[in-house]
Amino acid sequence: MTRKRSYKRKPTKSTTRKRTTRATVKRRRKQTENKVLDIIAKIIRLAVLIGICGFIIYQLFTPDEKSNQSITQQDVDTITVEDNIAVEPIEHQVKLDTLPKDQALDYLLNEVFDSFNLEDSWIRRNGKILRVQLPTELPAVTVIWEIIQEIEQLDLTVIKSEENLRANKSTISIGSGDNSLLTIIFRTNSDLRRKTGKIAIIIDDFGYYNNKTTDTFLKFNYPITLSIIPGQKHSAKMAQQAKEHDKPIMIHLPMEALEEKVEDSEFTVMTNIPDSVIINRVRKALAYLPDAVGINNHMGSKATADTHVMEIVFNELKSTGKFFVDSRTTNKSVVAGIAKKYNVRFAENDGFLERNKNEDDVYIQRKLAAIAKIARRRGKAIVIGHPYKETIKVLSEEIPRLEKQGFKIVPIREVVR
Repeated sequence: MTRKRSYKRKPTKSTTRKRTTRATVKRRRKQTENKVLDIIAKIIRLAVLIGICGFIIYQLFTPDEKSNQSITQQDVDTITVEDNIAVEPIEHQVKLDTLPKDQALDYLLNEVFDSFNLEDSWIRRNGKILRVQLPTELPAVTVIWEIIQEIEQLDLTVIKSEENLRANKSTISIGSGDNSLLTIIFRTNSDLRRKTGKIAIIIDDFGYYNNKTTDTFLKFNYPITLSIIPGQKHSAKMAQQAKEHDKPIMIHLPMEALEEKVEDSEFTVMTNIPDSVIINRVRKALAYLPDAVGINNHMGSKATADTHVMEIVFNELKSTGKFFVDSRTTNKSVVAGIAKKYNVRFAENDGFLERNKNEDDVYIQRKLAAIAKIARRRGKAIVIGHPYKETIKVLSEEIPRLEKQGFKIVPIREVVR
């Protein structure tokens, strides 16, 4: 008997193709999803990398906010575009040993004549003869002594000198040994006047500090004016010490600023307080420092631009005989016009000596030179500094040079109109 084999249905082509197609689609879909995830991951990594690089570049090339921060209320009034006066460029130092002796001598002589603020038209040269005219207030011996000090670095000396007092004439010959390089003839001319002027120096922010630096300013042998903020920890003591050292004082009156926060004390002039309060605060400040010769604003870029507020202030000042110096912390100040209206003596600051605390010596030197240019042009100038050790150091070095040029350091009252 024949056994029947069980029948198994053979898969058709269509069935096999269907199973294969579904598996392939599944795999392809999975591969596509993986590629999308990979792309997204790469984009995220790239974005993070760009962000890190941008942060590093920003830190490297952006100035440090603290180092460029303007001096705050306890350091200096806000400095604005009004302070951007011309600043002297740093002069290129000539290496004298690279020049022939005669050229090096000419260079040094020009330096000496410039230091005494002599006009080019007063100096004439003809071969080895140099004729120099001097104003009567500048003795020839003073200039000659300076020349002797300078030419020593060239191993040169004055080999011959003559003086004729009757003819107001002095003559020196400069050279080495018996070899004369140049003869200079000095004559006095009573018609000549050096272009110089008066410079008044105000030192703000007295009252905050009582230290070696403030003591140095108090003992400084020049008639600087100290501006004291009323009501601070050391204000009363600084006023008393200023009187003992014969230093004139001013009231450094706190006034509302545009951005910086000024101390809100019983003396502060704000724009949002009643008129009666402003009057009371000004009167208190005047009573606190009765020896003050005048007032200048501490900060105050908002208050000094407010006509109504400043009219109240000047109405109080007009009967006191005290003057007002605009620190010029804003170019929108209305003080000048109001001072004229109320017939109050008035002056404006021509610049600040510092941008920040711990200012660079060279910057202070250059600002002082720029102030001297203003004084030469106008006959007078006012500059404001602060009780910092860098400032007193530069003033101690530069004021004698300015005096040699003919400038006078005067109390603030001498330049207020």
